[in-house]
Amino acid sequence: ALLQLADSVGHRVVVVGATHGNEYSGAYVLKQLASKNAKLATSFPSLAVETLVANPRALRANRRFIDDDLNRQFTANRLLARDAAEDCYEARRAREIDKQLGPKGEHASAEWCIDLHTTTANMGCTLIVNSYCRLA
Repeated sequence: ALLQLADSVGHRVVVVGATHGNEYSGAYVLKQLASKNAKLATSFPSLAVETLVANPRALRANRRFIDDDLNRQFTANRLLARDAAEDCYEARRAREIDKQLGPKGEHASAEWCIDLHTTTANMGCTLIVNSYCRLA
């Protein structure tokens, strides 16, 4: 359904994996997408699909996080904080990601951000959206 959004207007979609370094499914999907990037660009020229390894240090360390949960770093207060002496790795990484993807609502920001996670719960494929999503 996402690919059907492609029309004459460009759409920037970022697929994120390894937000938690011990969740490998997202990292695997990113590798698969990267190997199919040229085909996607040809088949859907108005769709720009980017991939992002969110927490590369945690992925290399095979740990959920290095200092703190990366997901918890994306609040406005934490993104605006600039006290580098107290920053943990994930706080710095969240600011890097926010800058790369573009602040919410900015013209250059990613239109869609798909953050892939793994769970041990028996819940099948699940889509979680919030009020920013037109599908909510």
